[in-house]
Amino acid sequence: MRPSQHIDKVIHAQSKEEKEKNRLRLSTSIVAVCWLALQGCAFRGNNESLFSSNRGNFLELVKAFAKMNTEIDEVVPENAPKNAQYIAPEIQKEILHIMSNRVLQMVREEFGDKYFCIVVDEARDISKREQMSIILRFVNNHGILTERFFVIKSVSDTTSMNMKNEISNVLVHHDLHIKKIRGQGYDGASNMRGAWDGLQALFLKHCSYAYYVHCFAHQRNEIEYMLSIGERDSGRGANQIGNLQQAGTTRWSSHYDSVKSLIGSIYTATCKVFEVLSDHSPNGRANAEVREIYRNMASFEFVFILRLMHKIMRTIATPFQILQRKSQDILTAITFVTTTKTSLKEFRECWWNEFLQEVKVFCSRNEIDVPDLIVYIRLDVPVGKLQ
Repeated sequence: MRPSQHIDKVIHAQSKEEKEKNRLRLSTSIVAVCWLALQGCAFRGNNESLFSSNRGNFLELVKAFAKMNTEIDEVVPENAPKNAQYIAPEIQKEILHIMSNRVLQMVREEFGDKYFCIVVDEARDISKREQMSIILRFVNNHGILTERFFVIKSVSDTTSMNMKNEISNVLVHHDLHIKKIRGQGYDGASNMRGAWDGLQALFLKHCSYAYYVHCFAHQRNEIEYMLSIGERDSGRGANQIGNLQQAGTTRWSSHYDSVKSLIGSIYTATCKVFEVLSDHSPNGRANAEVREIYRNMASFEFVFILRLMHKIMRTIATPFQILQRKSQDILTAITFVTTTKTSLKEFRECWWNEFLQEVKVFCSRNEIDVPDLIVYIRLDVPVGKLQ
């Protein structure tokens, strides 16, 4: 007699209410997973039983949501059906998997069909499994160099061929072509050096433009040596990855920044770039200009002048900056100028032979021919007055 009480109406009303509760329950779990993933927090607890004082980050976060919202409190674990709580570890992993696929899809859409570089590293996790991470570097649509963490994958062994196959499978799965690789970088750690050397050679067979770049973070011995001979400055941020600095027309200190950046590890990389450009430049005139630049940079004369300017500018740089302070008085300024002149004089009269030796070592390290140099040093005669 009452249409609203018909069995089909009642079932439909109850089903709609349950759907809304399930959506709210699942949404709560999704928000908790998103927050923990963003903060890099562990999900599970040591004891997740109902009587535990701390059931782990995930369950405690869900409980916190319930305390602040009565609607959530009515549908979360204690008030949820045993078969639809949406808090099991399998549910958490499934939500994470969906999220990771969405992130990969967004990166792939941003990437498009551009040329790219791969950066690969390998580490062993707590379960003693080898994990390989792959990072993509590319220039986005706004002309900005972009780096995206792409995937982490377990590998059965770390032989060069197996790792090459694993990386290739990842790229093929996401429709990324090996022919578009324009650079590859690996950490070069001692226990992996052989595998990395073989790996970069295997990729070069398929793409001759996939140039290999050694990881800067593992050039420790070279950095320590350069610090010991004064080619690098110590201090916070002084030995981060650097770029060539453009010399300005109004600030003298910019010339020192340019020389300082070039004299470090950037020198080798810069020469390599000019060497590659000289071999592959399609324009004849440009090719000749690049070859001339490379020939000059790889000469003893260039290195000698570069290091000499670095020595002189380094001596002058500190007082130059201090003298620009508004609070500086004339007496202190005179003291700094006098000290600088004394340092330059000592370099000219006492440290010339040592400087030449440093130039020779630099040339030897970079495979630059050194002419025969015979230098006679008399302690009682300044070098400038030697005949």
